[in-house]
Amino acid sequence: MLSQAEWFSILCESYTNPPVLFRGEALPSFPPDKTQINTTGQAGIDTLMEAYIFYQDCVEIFLSLGAPINTDNKLLDFGVGWGRIARFFIREIPLSNIYGLDVMDVFIEICKSTFILSYYNPWCINCVDHKRSFVLRLL
Repeated sequence: MLSQAEWFSILCESYTNPPVLFRGEALPSFPPDKTQINTTGQAGIDTLMEAYIFYQDCVEIFLSLGAPINTDNKLLDFGVGWGRIARFFIREIPLSNIYGLDVMDVFIEICKSTFILSYYNPWCINCVDHKRSFVLRLL
């Protein structure tokens, strides 16, 4: 498996020089910088770095609890926005097992267009097996 630092570099490349393939699939694209700035205050590599730090914390905490994140897991990201954090978990979890939920339809539509797949559904709460899931909630 790629190191976390290698993974971060690949995700940065997917921003600066898309498309980038990972396991034969194109990594999600990005919304316009203006959308990123309006939601996170930054765009591009800077906003990815913030998400990367959160992702690293999640990976380390679940590992320390004896439940490392793996390909059998599903992830439901509440308040997915444009998918800034959800995309990091593609390293461990297949994209088909990553779901996003948001109260704003515009973000669901952004995720549907940037992640290509239609897994980002505002009504997907019942699609997750709660015994094998990690749920992210940003405050």
